[in-house]
Amino acid sequence: MSLKKTRFVKGIILAPDTVALDAIEGEIKVDSADGKIKVTLGGVAREILTNSQSQTLTNKTFDANATGNSISNIETADLAAGVLNTSTSLSGASDTQLPSALAVKTYIDTQVASKDQASEISYSNATSGLVATNVQTAIDEVDGNVDNLVTLSGVALDAVDLGTFTGVTIPDNSDIKEALQALETELETKAESSDLTTHTGASSGVHGVVGSVVGTSDNQTLTTKTIDADNNTISNLETDNLKTGVLNTSTSLSGASDTQIPSALAVKTYVDALPAAIIVSQTSFTIANNQTANITGLVFDPTLFRGIKIEYSIYRQTDTASSGVAQMGQLRFIYNTQAASWSMSDDYAGQNAGVEFSITSLGQIQYTSSDITGANYVGVLKYSLIKTFGV
Repeated sequence: MSLKKTRFVKGIILAPDTVALDAIEGEIKVDSADGKIKVTLGGVAREILTNSQSQTLTNKTFDANATGNSISNIETADLAAGVLNTSTSLSGASDTQLPSALAVKTYIDTQVASKDQASEISYSNATSGLVATNVQTAIDEVDGNVDNLVTLSGVALDAVDLGTFTGVTIPDNSDIKEALQALETELETKAESSDLTTHTGASSGVHGVVGSVVGTSDNQTLTTKTIDADNNTISNLETDNLKTGVLNTSTSLSGASDTQIPSALAVKTYVDALPAAIIVSQTSFTIANNQTANITGLVFDPTLFRGIKIEYSIYRQTDTASSGVAQMGQLRFIYNTQAASWSMSDDYAGQNAGVEFSITSLGQIQYTSSDITGANYVGVLKYSLIKTFGV
């Protein structure tokens, strides 16, 4: 009997169970206990690796330098035991370890602290002829010898006990004063050499700094600097110096927050867009004859206003005798958010001027006027906003 391979077009469904594999080579199943695919290979039950399940890999070699491979988010906790050296003295350090940042800092600080004084730095006097064995004492000893040379100005070399100057090289002159003058000349020559001009001409990497030296009037971009405004003067700031997102230029001040400042135009436009009637003052408006129209300036966004109270007066007439009518009253509007509708009342005294008020769903107050016959029609509405209530 020959073995044949079978092609399954739509795939194979393995029913998950908790029964252990029978150690048959090539046997495959889905373990319902952990939801993983398992197979017997080499006489051992093994998991098949998937792309997103939590699985522990063993006996794998991962080449991070290979094309397409990358390892990210490695933390010190991921290092093998013994790899991270946290000893502040870096004891037991080896080439198979990495030091922690704190260990490096503490070790360096300790070493620097033990050598931050000239007296702590050893000095070899094997060829100098000095007695000193540290740098500070050597400097003091040399300083004393120089003081002795200064006092010998004008004294011929053959009159001096040169034994006190063992190891000191003096230019080929007849006395010590001339020798020092020759030394001064040499120093001046050095000061005028290219070494000095190269150093003074350098704008970066000098005097212990890595970046460019900052000049008081040079055009330079500064980074990683903290400026304390209490101890410094900052001037000539413009809006384009502000960080992106700090300046709110929206005319409706949309997205306003405590981490923003508004532009002058944004504030003006926003305030100007508020109903003019919010300023409690008398406003005049022309009532057209026999017409329905908006009352300009009387619009109240129902997302902002819950209640409105307005006092008004109306006078209308034509040249026709007894056509004049005068009415004074109070309009009250209230908005029901759930019903999304306005309710209103109109209490008035005087004559019925033939004007009915209404309000749209968007808060625009309108009027509808009757027809007064005759020539030279006049219709005037004067109103004042008395009170508004927010939502």
